[in-house]
Parts: sequence; structure tokens; C-alpha cells
Amino acid sequence: MALDVTNQASEYGRLLNETLEIGMSVHQEVRKLK
Repeated sequence: MALDVTNQASEYGRLLNETLEIGMSVHQEVRKLK
């Protein structure tokens, strides 16, 4: 059970990290356009 929770947590963290990276690159592209 505990292993499953840890697995979900790392998966969530990885997803969050990817979203953050995408958001940052989008932000940089928007700044280039202005």
C-alpha cells in the first residue's frame, strides 16, 4: 500500500514538473513575440 502511494506521488510530481517546464517555455515564447 505504502509503495503504491509513493508511486502515485512521484508520478504526480513528474507530471507537475512537465507542466511547469511547458509553462515556462510558453511564457518565453510569448515574451519573444511582444
